[in-house]
Amino acid sequence: MSVRQFSLLLLAAASLQLPAVAQQATSAASPVWPPVSEAAAPSQGEVLFAVTCGRCHRAGGMGTGILSRRPGIVAGGLLEQREDLIVPFVQTVVRRGSGNMPRISRGEVSDPELALIAAYLAKEKK
Repeated sequence: MSVRQFSLLLLAAASLQLPAVAQQATSAASPVWPPVSEAAAPSQGEVLFAVTCGRCHRAGGMGTGILSRRPGIVAGGLLEQREDLIVPFVQTVVRRGSGNMPRISRGEVSDPELALIAAYLAKEKK
């Protein structure tokens, strides 16, 4: 198992445990912390984005810096804050590459993983 696969597994397991913690916290007579809502649990797309894309496309990443200098790009280059992304565009850029971003092969990010990432970034817009 590669480090990437292990990291994905760890993050996915952590995200799947949040609802159980929320149920435990809300059912306890005296919770130690405020109950965690179901909405607070990260989606699979968010977890995959953080693991596979976050190094470049989160705050301080090279991709974020480059995108922030492009005219017309909003949200300071942060993909997660953009409102104009659609699923086919994200998938095309990932598979073909764009500017300084290399193409990402199916061996690095599978089609089902990419679909989850694209849906997360597009906020489910088609």
